[in-house]
This record gives sequence, C-alpha cells and structure tokens, in this order.
Amino acid sequence: MKKDQIEIIQFDPDDYYFTVTDLILSTWELSLAGSAHNLKTSTKIVEKITKGELRPSIAIVEAYMGSSEEDGKKISEKLRELVPDIIIIGFSTFETADWADYEAIKGIKDNTKTLIQILSKVTGLEYVGSNVADPEVS
Repeated sequence: MKKDQIEIIQFDPDDYYFTVTDLILSTWELSLAGSAHNLKTSTKIVEKITKGELRPSIAIVEAYMGSSEEDGKKISEKLRELVPDIIIIGFSTFETADWADYEAIKGIKDNTKTLIQILSKVTGLEYVGSNVADPEVS
C-alpha cells in the first residue's frame, strides 16, 4: 500500500487506544483521518464517508462501542457496504474474527497480534520504536 493512499479511521470508546494508534502512526508521519468514541460519533464518520469526504483504506474498530459487543460488527458491515475494499482491523478484547480482516488484541492475550504488527502488515510500513541511535551499536 502506498503511503499517500493510506487513510485510517478508528472507532473506540477509550481515549487510551487513540493515543496508542497516534503514536504508531506518527512514526510513519501519518495521522487518523477520522475517529469515533461512541455510536453517535460513529454515525458522523459514516456520514462523511457517504458524502465522499472520507475514503478510508483501513478502519480500526473496537467490538464494543457503548451498546453491545456486536457494535463493531455492525459498524464494519456498514463500512464494507460503503467502501468494499476497506481493511477492517478488529482491535478489541472481544472476539472479532467473524467480522474483521485482522485481529489486534488489546492486552497481552496474544503478543503476535499487536496493533503495531497488524498495521505494519497491512500498510507495508516498518515500525521503528525509536529514531534515537543506540550508542551501543556502531
């Protein structure tokens, strides 16, 4: 995926996980194109997509957005209807395998499915944890 084609949106009720995403994206000089903290703001993001104001290539979606753990599935179905080629990353402690293309697990349940690993895989961008040279490495 070319960097200029990457437009990422995120749906999550917890500000902490927006910070996590922002830190990852900032290493690639990217930022979120849109974000939603609940079902009401999710509707606003969907409206922007419908109007053509957003054309996301990747959506990071939490399963629970304030109503039930089926919220993320419903949001993902709507996103796929509007943007059929969108990549959905289920970023949750709940199971997302039945509606997400990739699962990024919140917490330490599975350290092979971190958000960094999944975003690196779908964008093709390498995540570098620090741009400060290690003085021990010559």
